[in-house]
Amino acid sequence: MGNPMANLYKTHILRIDLTTRTITREPTFNYSEKFIGGRGINAKIMFDEIKPQIDPLGVENIIVFGAGPLTGTLCPGSSRVDVMSKSPVTGFLGDSNMGGNWPAELKYAGYDHVVIHGKADHPVYIAIENEKVEILDASHLWGADSYLTSQTIRRKQQDSDVKIVSIGKAGEKGVSYASLISNIGNAAGRNGMGAVLGSKNLKAIAVRGTRGVQVANPEEFFKLCTKLHSMVRSASGYDEYSKRGSLRSMTLNANSGYTPAGNHQTFGWGQKAEFLDWWKRFGVKRAGCFGCPVQCAETYTIPGIGSGVVSCQHYIEPTWKLKNNDVMLWWEFVWNCQLYGVDVISISGILAWVIELYEEGIISKEDTDGLVMRWGDRDSIIKMMEKIINREGIGDILAKGFKEAIKHFGRESEHYAMHVKNSPLYAASPRFPFVGLETALGPRGDYMRAFLPFAKGIIRVKGDSYMSMEEKEKLTKIYGEEAEKITGTRKALDIMGFEGKPKGIIYAETMISIPDMLGVCKHMGLVNFQAFNPDDFSKIYSAGLGKKVSPEDLITAAIRNRNVERAFEAREGLTRAKDTLPEREFNKEVGGAYGGVYLDQTEFEKAKDEYYALRGWDIQTGIPTEKTLVDLGLEDIAEDFKKRNLLPE
Repeated sequence: MGNPMANLYKTHILRIDLTTRTITREPTFNYSEKFIGGRGINAKIMFDEIKPQIDPLGVENIIVFGAGPLTGTLCPGSSRVDVMSKSPVTGFLGDSNMGGNWPAELKYAGYDHVVIHGKADHPVYIAIENEKVEILDASHLWGADSYLTSQTIRRKQQDSDVKIVSIGKAGEKGVSYASLISNIGNAAGRNGMGAVLGSKNLKAIAVRGTRGVQVANPEEFFKLCTKLHSMVRSASGYDEYSKRGSLRSMTLNANSGYTPAGNHQTFGWGQKAEFLDWWKRFGVKRAGCFGCPVQCAETYTIPGIGSGVVSCQHYIEPTWKLKNNDVMLWWEFVWNCQLYGVDVISISGILAWVIELYEEGIISKEDTDGLVMRWGDRDSIIKMMEKIINREGIGDILAKGFKEAIKHFGRESEHYAMHVKNSPLYAASPRFPFVGLETALGPRGDYMRAFLPFAKGIIRVKGDSYMSMEEKEKLTKIYGEEAEKITGTRKALDIMGFEGKPKGIIYAETMISIPDMLGVCKHMGLVNFQAFNPDDFSKIYSAGLGKKVSPEDLITAAIRNRNVERAFEAREGLTRAKDTLPEREFNKEVGGAYGGVYLDQTEFEKAKDEYYALRGWDIQTGIPTEKTLVDLGLEDIAEDFKKRNLLPE
């Protein structure tokens, strides 16, 4: 992709070995000719440098932070960093994405990627200030929450502008689904990246940069950025998200009956979401990431608990999953997730499972350290949460995730375990084919790497009591046209059917991969605002890089990226059989507004056939074929697969 040594890319991949305490740098150009920034280069580093079957929490694992070429620029939404490691949750590729201001600061310090190797012999943190990189003692920080950690490091560095990503107690203690926390509320939540940092005795990475990002054609780049900002502000979702963030959409999801309640037992639970009222009572101001015109998050201050920033799944997971409509319990739960660094989606899912097991009589007080587990009950929820974070009693087992807990509780508990590849499900039902296929086939066990907006949009339209029939008909027409354009059929709009869904999901995976590689928030593209398409991204990338990069080039790079990720997973033992969903989601009805909806397993498997065929992956195994790899310029991966006898016949 041209010579990035001068433009957009910051020339260096920073490598830090905590075992040997050595710091080295290598040119980003070694990768960037074929792989675009963030998620693209991260995946290739992972494939090249991690031996198969290593322990995710062992010294051989690495963790890679990758800013994109547009990170830190004037492009709207351009402060994202992709974080990859071998996941202690799934055992496959671990991938999470984080916003805030840390990503831009990394670029300003002069680095595109940071690769952490080895393990320190005692707690440390890394301080990066331009070319100065130090490994410093963090013994005094071990046990501190994420907020206190940031405050202490800023004082130590004597610079209030230092940007920090850290782990809390959950990461220190190796809770498998621990998260990374930056600022107040920004997180790399999924796949256990916090546990990986904890396993390396790495408490935090503090970054301060004073260098800009060079672009090849400043006037053209500025002109395009100005245009893109205008496009965001005129997009259909801008007014909604800039004024109310995800409040209304989360409220609609819940109140339309679309969101499963409890442990995915039913759609809805006889309650209405109170999120809008909560904002009116305790909301302070809008918040968001560096350089973003939207500011889609909400800042709350709730007396007796504290202040923080939340958005999106923070509303749904501790409420609908745990059947809780108490704002105080909700905020205490979210607050704990942020202070102690644990994924709100995963711990909500684990707790919902335990409550249902207790309710069904499969486990008792003897299994829960004397706790009576009840829906919406503070003692049940917060006390068990604390046990998990501290790895105490039964919490030590639950901290390891579903697989280990199933072994402990017995096989009968497996039927109730709502996970894909050991990763707890989002509070979004896989009974809808587009969610189910996205979740089963996606690269990390959830649907956020293949978000198909026209399908989810039509559910929101149907459930939106604020919208007139005229508005609903207009949006349905728009979504229908979009579905036909992407998949070739308007039947893809049918939320109950499989037709067009495999093609639509591949499209969504590609459109999300592009901003993930470039270092831009995916909400600027496909997910919420649908403001940018590959043509827009190609123009601004080309202007900044100084070399023509076509929309087709970006699409090919995204497809290449997905195949590198799949190759990593296949080498770790991922096969077609593991691209599946919890058994109870198939051919069984549940209660609620969409109670009659379920996945037909035969049709589900046929849709997987279609997806694999469209991807150029072997239908029997789900592994990329030699032709697919070679056509994408991944001859080295094809050779690696040959040596390991992994290539399909």
